[in-house]
Amino acid sequence: MASTVDVTAEATATRLSLDDATPTYGERVTATASVTSAHGVPTGTVTFKVGTKSVSAVLSGGQVRAVLPPLPPGTYQVTASFDPAVVGTFGRSTSAPAAEIVSPATSWIVQTVKKARHGKQLRCRIVVRASHGLAVTGEVQIALSHHGRTVRLRTTALTRGIAKARFAAPRQGRWSVVATYRGNATMAGSVAVSHGRGSR
Repeated sequence: MASTVDVTAEATATRLSLDDATPTYGERVTATASVTSAHGVPTGTVTFKVGTKSVSAVLSGGQVRAVLPPLPPGTYQVTASFDPAVVGTFGRSTSAPAAEIVSPATSWIVQTVKKARHGKQLRCRIVVRASHGLAVTGEVQIALSHHGRTVRLRTTALTRGIAKARFAAPRQGRWSVVATYRGNATMAGSVAVSHGRGSR
């Protein structure tokens, strides 16, 4: 009569860490998982899950690293789940969740205002840039103020992150040009101010 032997998979424990738990949108986040067992070094794959996205990588020496999928701003739970290379050798395990809080990317404005046509015109060039080399889209509001009062207001669409506008220059007194980028769901807004004085 043939005998049977029950083989119990060795228990494992999976631990998870993030190199940055508070990234901004567009920033790479690397997750590291360590899988241990009291009996040998586990082999297999680890699946990192964050939000509705996931990425898998093969263990090497009980450890694995992977770049997490990019996510829009928000708060997420990240987990690492181990699956053995051979079923029955090591047991599956899942790490405790780690929080990842993604903030909007940072934007900034480089504004140039020059006088033209013998000082009768102000030519404005607004360049909006963002962290991590992200493309900037949307609109810029450009306001001309004279003695602290807004006298001209324009909204201009960005083309490759650049907007341009022209205003009649105030004849006398102090003026300012304020460029405002309001941002969007993934990018924070920004403001730039330039000052000058009429000379006619």
